[in-house]
Amino acid sequence: MIEKNQDKLPLVSAFLDRYSEDVSNYQIRRLSQVLIDSILNNHILQRWEILRLAKLSDERITPESSRFLEHAYSITNMRINKVSI
Repeated sequence: MIEKNQDKLPLVSAFLDRYSEDVSNYQIRRLSQVLIDSILNNHILQRWEILRLAKLSDERITPESSRFLEHAYSITNMRINKVSI
C-alpha cells in the first residue's frame, strides 16, 4: 500500500528507506549479538548453539549470513582460546 503512494508520503518513505534492513542484515545483527556475548562471557559455543541463541536456523539462513557466521565463529574461538591460555 505504501509503495503505491510513496509520492504522497515522502516522510514515511524516507523513514523506511533509512531504517529498514534486509534479511541478511537482520540475521547478521542477531548473530553478532550472540557472538559478542560469548566473547564477554568467555564461552565457546558450537555453531548450532549460536544459531539457536540467535533464533535462526540452517534452513533459513542466507548465504551472506552464513559466510559471516563462519568467519566470525573462527575469530571468536581464536580470541576465547587466547584468553583462556
